[in-house]
Amino acid sequence: MIMGSLVDVTALWQVCVIAVVGGVGIVTLFSLGIVGMNVFTERRTGSAAVLGLAAACVCFLVSLAAVVLGVWVMLDK
Repeated sequence: MIMGSLVDVTALWQVCVIAVVGGVGIVTLFSLGIVGMNVFTERRTGSAAVLGLAAACVCFLVSLAAVVLGVWVMLDK
């Protein structure tokens, strides 16, 4: 049997690429949030500390939103 007649290979590749990019993107974003928190805890004062805290908060919130969106999409179907 030919695989193309049983499986939509184009859709399979799209799902695989989106899963890899999304997974790596969320992990990278969360890691940047950890780096921002590290900058904040090391500096404690000054604009670098404020920028680190702001970047960490944004990264963590976007990561959380991505996870919530993923769970919502899975439960909605």
